[in-house]
Amino acid sequence: MASEFKTSNQSLHFHGLEGQGTRFNFDNVHDGLSCQTEIFTDVKDIMSAVIEGNNACILSYGQTGSGKTHTLIGNMKSSVNKGLVPRAAQQLCQALKEPSPGCSLQLSMTVVEIYCERIRDLLVDGINNANLTITQDKVRGTMIVGATEAHVASEEEVLATMFQGLGNRAVASTQMNATSSRSHCIVTLMLKRRWDSTEDVAHSKLCLVDLAGSERADKTHAVAQTLEEGKLINKSLSSLGLVVNALTEGKAGAHMHIPYRDSKLTRALQDCLGGNAMTTMIICCSPSMENAAETLSSLRFGSR
Repeated sequence: MASEFKTSNQSLHFHGLEGQGTRFNFDNVHDGLSCQTEIFTDVKDIMSAVIEGNNACILSYGQTGSGKTHTLIGNMKSSVNKGLVPRAAQQLCQALKEPSPGCSLQLSMTVVEIYCERIRDLLVDGINNANLTITQDKVRGTMIVGATEAHVASEEEVLATMFQGLGNRAVASTQMNATSSRSHCIVTLMLKRRWDSTEDVAHSKLCLVDLAGSERADKTHAVAQTLEEGKLINKSLSSLGLVVNALTEGKAGAHMHIPYRDSKLTRALQDCLGGNAMTTMIICCSPSMENAAETLSSLRFGSR
């Protein structure tokens, strides 16, 4: 049995548990018939901002199996259904070919995961690099010390590097999904801009984040290690929610402390969430009635 969704361009009416109805308002709402092209159209302003020198972040949030990874990666064999990462790569690599007069551009990327509050470089095999640290660089902003920075010049190189990293990501079998991702995965595309006349350099970046699935322990049949993983996943997602709340209230004029340091996730994304950065969160929902509680929780998180 499916939960009932009634959608318009910017609102969603959800009927789930016990027939209760709740309306949520968002910048954009898509149903199951929407294609990846439509999703990318909603975030195309972010790509322009990165090319112009601003930081940005796209986060994919929802329970395991709701379509987070599909939204970011999609079907690579279909030009219509490829996800946000290959589309972003295509647009940034096109910018490399068409720089402003007197300016040169370079693109590089990192792929890391945050697993149980430990940061691991996914572009290096093995587990010896499983506790990287975060620093604040005066020029480049928030940096993960020791993360492999791969220089890329084409969409194909970006995707090959991304899939190399995804192959090393921590997964575990749960009742919700046979290969449930138990980590947050951050693909960061970094654009370096150099002006020929002055040799001045500017940096901007786009973080594309596949967040770990959030669901109740009783739904996953979690035991021992996966139970502890779930606690840390939910703690970091809660920290993300607190940061989003604080940033929202700060824009409304309130003087708020932004708790970036409460989790490795928010600390790593700090300069792509606050300041002049552009942030988009995509809430992925399951239509199944058995997942109604998780769907309602995801919608509430996204409406903050």
